[in-house]
Amino acid sequence: MQSDYTLLVLTGIAGALLLLVIELIPSVRFWRKSLTAILLSLMTLLWVTLPQTGQWPLSIWSPSTVSGGILLWNLTPAIWGLGLVLALALSSVAWIEAVDSRSMPSLSGPITLAALLAVWHGLAGGSLLTTLALWSVFDVLWGAAGLFSGNDGERMTFGLFAHGVASLCLWAAILLLSREGGGTLWWSIWPTTPVMVLLVAAAFLRIGLYPFQVVYPRRLRAVGPMTLVALLGPVMGFALLYRLLLIPANIALPASLTLMGTLSLLWGGARALTGKGKSALLWANYGLLGGIAAAVVLTGSTLLVPAALGTWFLSFALILAARCRDTRAIFWSWPGWIAVLML
Repeated sequence: MQSDYTLLVLTGIAGALLLLVIELIPSVRFWRKSLTAILLSLMTLLWVTLPQTGQWPLSIWSPSTVSGGILLWNLTPAIWGLGLVLALALSSVAWIEAVDSRSMPSLSGPITLAALLAVWHGLAGGSLLTTLALWSVFDVLWGAAGLFSGNDGERMTFGLFAHGVASLCLWAAILLLSREGGGTLWWSIWPTTPVMVLLVAAAFLRIGLYPFQVVYPRRLRAVGPMTLVALLGPVMGFALLYRLLLIPANIALPASLTLMGTLSLLWGGARALTGKGKSALLWANYGLLGGIAAAVVLTGSTLLVPAALGTWFLSFALILAARCRDTRAIFWSWPGWIAVLML
């Protein structure tokens, strides 16, 4: 188990560094697309080899009364399945991009590989400290992906601010739990009302429910794996909701989340009806996020979160690739068929 995990992490880090070096050498930059697709596919295969259930420590921090104590990997079958879906979607879009005649955004490969590693760790984080640490890493990659993808600078600034406030809420929850003498491992958490409010607020901001839809991209100028990195922020927020549903205290999520999810669904639907092209597609996809959030709170089902989220992400990747693909590209070439098989 530990060796499989180590190989996965080393492959991701080495692959990101290799792509970063290639970015600096003009004579071999044309290999970026194919190599990115190959490395993402290899990481997907390594993820498949991981056991679907497992717990092991990544790092222990001191003093534990301040930091929350431990970075821990806690993998469940549902999280393993969601992680696989995310990897398949990114790999498929990378293969489609490999046959696209348009240029690849700068640093797309290193950012995508690093973001996938960060999201996997965020999903499988077994403690509040792990979640907080990976949120911080992901925020840097999310901002870089938006910058190199040409997204609106003002919107990116507000998005990073919302993500930062979400991380502060999570940090405040850790401090309150430590002060109360409670544990920060997910299976040992018994949150008081203030802690629960902070955790729900963190998930709320990370998902980007209305009126914080600013964290969700409003336009996409190109299709590629780095494009999908912008959509991974809500995945991290829903992962927090999933963990809250599993805590032994068995505390119901507040009804306000249902209201905000419903408003997000209505807002996204209204903007999709008045929008055009990819903008309408993005707003419709945002509305679906609100519907998932409302359904999760109403049902309290832990299985609904990864199943609905995986379907949402994979279907959007497929639709986006089909609508935004370069029509001059030869889709029936071998990279195109690999993409089809993965999707």
